[in-house]
Amino acid sequence: MDSGQEAPAIDFTLIPIRSFRVRGRVFDARFGQAPNNCFVSLIHHDPATSDSRSNEQGQTVCEKGTFEFTSVPPGAYSVFVRTFGEGDVRSARALVNVSDANVNDVSVFLRRGMSLSGRISVEGGQSLDFSEVHVWLADTDDYTGRGAGAKIKPDGTLAFENVPEGEYQFEIYGRPPGFSPDFYMKDALVNGESVLESGWQFRQLMANARWKL
Repeated sequence: MDSGQEAPAIDFTLIPIRSFRVRGRVFDARFGQAPNNCFVSLIHHDPATSDSRSNEQGQTVCEKGTFEFTSVPPGAYSVFVRTFGEGDVRSARALVNVSDANVNDVSVFLRRGMSLSGRISVEGGQSLDFSEVHVWLADTDDYTGRGAGAKIKPDGTLAFENVPEGEYQFEIYGRPPGFSPDFYMKDALVNGESVLESGWQFRQLMANARWKL
């Protein structure tokens, strides 16, 4: 169709698809029981978009640790759980593949977050006032935009506290006094491997990893 040309009628054909149920339980390993309350989201892994907010299939609350989603089309999903208590927010997720049957045995385990340490280095060895620098771990699968911020000491060492398992990207904000506007994060290394572009999956076994930004 040429630009500006009118189309008198466009027909859309809707094809019915089967939908299924996703049901499961949440267990709080910190207290050894189901959480008193939590919020559960079902996020569709759509390769056509990285915006997980638009991929949210549904949201519910768990009752006595159980949750259920209905009318779920086939596809790959994340069940994302968040609970609030004792002044902190904790989260966990489980991957779910819906194909041709109901999924009734999803298990999500809430655990205490982990601590990570690292250091910021400046190319050329130039001194830097880190009071205006902020490093953020952005959870790529959390549509609420949550993540973890680092506490940076004057010597450039940093620590992230209470970080849940997940897949993250590094982000850096702020411009230190005396530095030019083109100041930016050149690379992010985990165990000597660059993860600036690819991001990386953080699991329990990486709790003692040393980072260099």
